[in-house]
Amino acid sequence: METDTKEQVEVRDPSFTEWIQCDSCRVARATWKIIGDSGELFLCGHHKSRHEAGLTRWAKEFIELELKTSKS
Repeated sequence: METDTKEQVEVRDPSFTEWIQCDSCRVARATWKIIGDSGELFLCGHHKSRHEAGLTRWAKEFIELELKTSKS
């Protein structure tokens, strides 16, 4: 019997400059890009934490997005 050995990776993307809304609430800025078997999700920290149990089973990679801002 084979077991699923899908490896989950969590990385940071330091070059992220685009403001993308959370796919769950559509109000907050996404701070996580989650890549799964059937696509990707952009979630704020609140919704990543809220749905983490299900996401952990589905996701292949968690990428923390760091918004770069220009200094005046």
